[in-house]
Amino acid sequence: DEGHTKLCDYKATERPEPGDGYLEDYHEQLRVYAGLYAEKEDGELPDSAVLYFLGEEDPEDARYELEFTEREIEAAMTQFEGTVRDLEHARQTNSWSEMEDDDLPDEATCDECDFRWDCPYRDYDDR
Repeated sequence: DEGHTKLCDYKATERPEPGDGYLEDYHEQLRVYAGLYAEKEDGELPDSAVLYFLGEEDPEDARYELEFTEREIEAAMTQFEGTVRDLEHARQTNSWSEMEDDDLPDEATCDECDFRWDCPYRDYDDR
């Protein structure tokens, strides 16, 4: 549609079940993308977003559409900016904390991660 901006993101996994924490993480990620888009486009927000789960066999299950509000985007950007500040502080002071087992991603996520070859948390035998 002309004048309709839709964010698209692709995930290599199967689509999470409703209520799964990963699905909310993906929503939050797209809210941040929408906020970053608005920063580059003079405040214009995208109209909606769609996730494509490439691990699904059925194309109907692969497509997941979502909408968001300006308030949700603002909240996501506030949290994102805080995370960036925390990471910058840790980088500047070399004060990286150890990850707790509860914070570690699941094995499927690690298997797809671009940093998997140099990650100290990837050894599942030690979990």
